[in-house]
Amino acid sequence: MLRSPLFGFTPNRLAELRAKTPGGDFYDALAADGGEDSVRFLALLRELRESAQTLTLTELVAALYERCYIPAVFGAMRGGAARRENLRAFFSLAEEFEHGGGRGLFAFVRHLREQLESGEPPVPQTTHAAQGVRIMSIHKSKGLEFPIVILADLARPFSRMDFQSSVLVHPEYGLGPVCVDTKRSIKYPTAARLALERQLRREAKAEELRVLYVAMTRAKEKLVMVCARAGAVGEEVKASLAADGVRLADYEGIYGLVRALPRGTRVLLDGATANYRLTQSVPDGAETLDRPSPIVPMKAVKNAVEQENLRRAHLADGIALTRFLRWLKCDAVRERATELSAAAKLEEYRRESADYLEPSFDPILAYGPHGAIVHYEATEETAVPLEAHGLLLADTGGHYRTGTTDVTRTVALGPVAGEEKRACTLVLRGHLALAAARFRAGVTGENLDILARGPLWDEGLDYNHGTGHGVGCVLSVHESPPSFRWRFVEGIPHPALEEGMLLSDEPGYYEAGAFGIRHENLLLVQPAEQERFLRFETLTLAPFDRDALDVSLLTAEERAWLNDYHRRVYETLSPLLEPEVAAWLRDVTQEL
Repeated sequence: MLRSPLFGFTPNRLAELRAKTPGGDFYDALAADGGEDSVRFLALLRELRESAQTLTLTELVAALYERCYIPAVFGAMRGGAARRENLRAFFSLAEEFEHGGGRGLFAFVRHLREQLESGEPPVPQTTHAAQGVRIMSIHKSKGLEFPIVILADLARPFSRMDFQSSVLVHPEYGLGPVCVDTKRSIKYPTAARLALERQLRREAKAEELRVLYVAMTRAKEKLVMVCARAGAVGEEVKASLAADGVRLADYEGIYGLVRALPRGTRVLLDGATANYRLTQSVPDGAETLDRPSPIVPMKAVKNAVEQENLRRAHLADGIALTRFLRWLKCDAVRERATELSAAAKLEEYRRESADYLEPSFDPILAYGPHGAIVHYEATEETAVPLEAHGLLLADTGGHYRTGTTDVTRTVALGPVAGEEKRACTLVLRGHLALAAARFRAGVTGENLDILARGPLWDEGLDYNHGTGHGVGCVLSVHESPPSFRWRFVEGIPHPALEEGMLLSDEPGYYEAGAFGIRHENLLLVQPAEQERFLRFETLTLAPFDRDALDVSLLTAEERAWLNDYHRRVYETLSPLLEPEVAAWLRDVTQEL
C-alpha cells in the first residue's frame, strides 16, 4: 500500500525505514521515523480508523475514496475510465453486502475473500449485461432501433474544428486562405475565406440537423433528450439565486437583456474587454460605468479547492506528456510522424484520462524552422515530417474536469547544432530563475520578468512576447490580469501577485528560418517560509530534454533545481506509468 500511487513511498524510502527499525513492522518504522510523508500517512490512517468506528461500510468506503483521492489518482492512469468503473463496482458490492444484512469492514473483506476462493468472483448486481445498454455514436446507430434511446449533451455547440485551418477548401467554390504577416506572426482572413467559412458553416449546420434526425428516429418506445443548459439548474437553486438578486438566462440572451434595460439603469461595463456588440446593445438612456469587472481579479486567485484540483489535473497531464515525450524520442521518426500526427498522438494519450475534456488551445507542434513562428499552426498543407535531427517545439494544453494545463517542451529528435543547444540552455536558465524566485508581497509580474530574460539579455538576445500569462481553472487558458512582461502598457492592469494566482513561465528564443525554443511550466503563487514573502510552486510534471541542452552552461544552483524537479517528476509519475515508460523516465531524469 505504501508503494502504491496513493502514497508514493519509493523502494529506497522503504528500505531507509526498514533499516531504522529492523526488528519491527513498517507501522513501527513509520511511527519512529518522523518524516513528513510518514507523519502524513499515520495521521490519515488514524483518521480513517476513528471514522471506521462510527461510519457504515459504504460511508467508510466513500470516505476512503475521498480522503485518498482514489478515483482521481487511478482515473489519471492508463485505462482510467475502466479503473473508475471498477471503483464504482466495488462500492456497489459494499452496498449490496450492507443491504443484505452484512456489517463491518472485516466481515465485508472476509465475504469477498470467500467468494474469490470459491472460484466465483463477486459481481455487483448493478453491472449491466453487455446486451443491456449500448453506448455508440449517432453514425454507428444508423439502421438500428432500440426500445429506449438517450441523447446526451445536446447543449453542446456545433464543432468549429473544420474552420480552424489556415486554408479552407470547398469542392465547388475552391480555396479560402488566410494572409500571414510572418514578421509579426499575425493572421488576417481574406474575403474569399470569410465567404467560404459562411458557406461551410451553413452546410455543417445542415449536416448536424440530418444527424440529429437519425438519432431521434432510433427509439421504438421512448426518446430521452438531455440538454444540460435547460435542465441543469432546478427550481430550488433558481429561487435561492433569485433571493440574492441573481437571474439566469441563456448565454446568447445577454444582448437582448441589455437592450431591454430601462432608462436610467447604471451599467458596469469594462470597455477594454467587452465585445463591440455588447457595448452597442446598451440603450441610450442607460448610464455606462466603464470600469474593470470585480469578477476578474476574483477568478485570478484560486481557492484551496481549485488549487488541489489543479494539482490533480497536472498529475493526469504529466502521465500523458511523459508517454508522449518517450514516443517522440523513441518512436516518432521511425513511425514517420508529422507535426499533425504527433499532435494527434498527444491528444490520444490525454484522452486516456477519465477526467480529460478537450484541448485548452489548438496545439503547436513546430519542427525546425516552423518553431520560429511563435503561434504556428500545422495544417495538412504545411505539416512536415519529423526527422532524426533538430528541435521540435511542442506547446500544448488540456482542459480536465479539475483544471487547465499549458506546457511547452523543446525536444531534440537527434543531433542538435551547438548554437541551438546554447540558445536552448540560455532559455532554460531564464525559466529556472523565474521558477525559483522568492519575492516580497506586492511585487508585480513586471518586476520579475527580468529574471527570465536575464540570461538572454546578457548575450544581447531577447524574445518578442510576454514571459507568462494567467491561466484559468477549466476556463480561458489565457486569463487576465496576472502576467510576466517587462513593458508597462497604460490601460492594461498590472496587479500585484497574490497567493493562489496561476501563471505560465515560458521564455523563448527564435531564429527566423532556422529554429525556435520555448520552455514552459505553470507556476502557482504560494507563501514563502519568510513572512511577507511569496514563492512559486511548479505544477507541471514532465521532464526537460537534456539532449537539447549544453549542461556545462548551467550553474550549480541551476543543476540542483533541475535535479530536484526531475526527482519529483520521477517519484510522482513512475508508479502510475507502464514499466517501460517508467524505466525511460528514470533514465532521462538522472542527476546531472
